[in-house]
Amino acid sequence: TVNPKALTITADNQTKIYGSVFNFAGTEFTSNGLVNSDSISSVNLTSAGSPSTATVSGSPYSIVASAATGSGLSNYSITYVNGLLTVNPKALTITADNQSKIYGSVFNFGGTEFTSNGLVNSDSISSVNLTSAGTPATATVLGGPYSIVASAATGTGLSNYTISYVNGLLTVNQAPLSITASNQTKTYGQILPSTTNLFTSTPLQNGETIGTVDISSAGLSPTAGVASSPYAITSVSNAAGGTFNASNYAITYILTGSISVNPAALTITANNQVKLFGQTLPSTTSAFSSSGLQNGETIGTVDIVSAGLNGGAVLGSYPITSVSNPAGGTFNAANYNINYILGALIIVSEPIPSSPLSQLPNLLMLNYPDYYNHTFSNHADIIVIGRVLWLQGNVIVIGQDGSMRMLSLGDSVYLGDRVVAENAESQANIQVYTDDVVHVDANHPYGF
Repeated sequence: TVNPKALTITADNQTKIYGSVFNFAGTEFTSNGLVNSDSISSVNLTSAGSPSTATVSGSPYSIVASAATGSGLSNYSITYVNGLLTVNPKALTITADNQSKIYGSVFNFGGTEFTSNGLVNSDSISSVNLTSAGTPATATVLGGPYSIVASAATGTGLSNYTISYVNGLLTVNQAPLSITASNQTKTYGQILPSTTNLFTSTPLQNGETIGTVDISSAGLSPTAGVASSPYAITSVSNAAGGTFNASNYAITYILTGSISVNPAALTITANNQVKLFGQTLPSTTSAFSSSGLQNGETIGTVDIVSAGLNGGAVLGSYPITSVSNPAGGTFNAANYNINYILGALIIVSEPIPSSPLSQLPNLLMLNYPDYYNHTFSNHADIIVIGRVLWLQGNVIVIGQDGSMRMLSLGDSVYLGDRVVAENAESQANIQVYTDDVVHVDANHPYGF
């Protein structure tokens, strides 16, 4: 009796990538026990892991061998040994989509801003975790572009993949910003700085502020006249300072502002004048003072009106009743609001002497051309030396600055004043109360 020989046929182990179909050719096996040139031509091999839907988590799958065919195999008692089919993860690439935003806005990811490559078998990705340092409103333009980092994809069938994440880029674009120079007003002669905080801006982001802008305008100059006002602001530029950064903004400068020039205050005071009886004074005179001229300007003359200008005016004091029509010099009257202060015109019969003749006693009888000139050298702190207690007749007081006034009861007499009778035909009596001490210093008292 010839008994069958033992023959072992073992299915070879196999691997595949998830999503692919593994097809057996029937030759994926090894055998042990064949003799006499017997052979195995094929073996039936099956596995639940061969379809494309076989999952990674279900592997390894058994490879079942059976039904070997060949020559002489009826002489064997065949034992089949299973192999293993391992399903390896498929490569899947998830790439974060590039994004952009405007500075000052917050970018919120929905989890769907990605593309994928490698999905099979109707597997899907429902969301991906996406993060970027560029999402806050404060992310700057110069700091970008910022990486968009993808991770932690969720969906169906994703355990069958080896996932590679590719970063995207988040670009921060400049926010639009409009800066408008504000209208400005100045007084003639005033210099306005070209760097100013007089402007409006919209819309700044993140509560930011702008410190200054530079402007150009003919109205900035101190010599810009009132007549040509207002002056257009011809350029706005160089926004700076504050908390903003200009690189985060696309700035549009709007030129709708202007500079208006208002007249400067100018005071013109007609000087008190003395003339001899019979003398005619011109109505156009340079005998005035001014306060408030700008830019080193000058006035040539003013017109005055007084009854004392005429050569026939009698002795006495005449008010200057009108001052007007400043002209000449380098100034332009249109640039000023002019206030006129009126003086007086005093007519005397003889020239007033210019040197002292006597000292002033408590009771003074003044006969023309007598006068008083009280002078202390190095006088210190007391200015008023007396107050007129009693007065008879017309007395002219000539101050140290050349100004003249008619003395009245209760008036003060000052150091350096010259007191003179008004004319040769009159006699004046004056009593000055001098209870106060006038002194050069504590060691040199003077009184009357």
